[in-house]
Amino acid sequence: FMIDKLKNTKTNEEFSLDEGPLTIPATDTFRADVVSITGLPVQRIVLRMPAAFTFRAGQYLEVLHPDGPIPLSIASGPARLPALHLHYRSTPGVADATRMDELLAAAVEPGATLDVRGPGGDVSLPDTLPAPG
Repeated sequence: FMIDKLKNTKTNEEFSLDEGPLTIPATDTFRADVVSITGLPVQRIVLRMPAAFTFRAGQYLEVLHPDGPIPLSIASGPARLPALHLHYRSTPGVADATRMDELLAAAVEPGATLDVRGPGGDVSLPDTLPAPG
């Protein structure tokens, strides 16, 4: 099946995927425990989120760095909380990637945490999807 429209969960307004990206700033800040960082070249970052953190499929969060936030899409579904998965691939010459690489280098220490802000984005997948057919 194909999804050709998304719905704004605050206004119930539908958007065509042809209308381009929509971003709504993330507002709540959380400290997340780093559970694991595995894989190369794409790294799977698993965080343990506080109980107060909730999100809907399709939203993103920002990893906070002193020089500016780094937006990342959430790669796991809400049912996996408190575990939250992010996928990240470093890109040489990109400022966000340089900052993220710095944070991940420090996050391999036992007891490491990352400060995150989110979730962001008012456009998300519906809670139930139509069956293929």
